[in-house]
Amino acid sequence: MTTPVTFRPADSKAVVGISRATLYRWAQAGHIKLYRRGAMTFAKTAEVVDFITGDSADASAT
Repeated sequence: MTTPVTFRPADSKAVVGISRATLYRWAQAGHIKLYRRGAMTFAKTAEVVDFITGDSADASAT
């Protein structure tokens, strides 16, 4: 299975190993950014993984 470029918050456990609530908490704190397309919300896998591993600055720094 390949890693998706984006994922829905409901799939966060399967994609990056964190709960949906944690994903929203991190977005609220400005650590990551969530994107909306119509009524759907997405996160960029690379941004979340970078935050988890400490490989990049928080989304609030950009």
